Amino acid sequence: MKDLSSPFFSFIIKGVEAATHKNGYNLLVSHTAGKMEKEEKQVEHLRNIGVKGLIIASMFHTYRDMKSGFVFRN
Repeated sequence: MKDLSSPFFSFIIKGVEAATHKNGYNLLVSHTAGKMEKEEKQVEHLRNIGVKGLIIASMFHTYRDMKSGFVFRN
């Protein structure tokens, strides 16, 4: 996500954190400052360390890009 100070993203993060905590998980938030290369490296790192799931608010990639492997490398 580009801007963590956005009221929209703050609201979303609070809700997601409450849901993850309720289900025994922790929430990690990654800030990319609107940089595509940083976004891709962070997604790859999170997958490599075995996170259970990702919620991505990408400025650069569509759902179709991600599903086809453009961001998510198998």
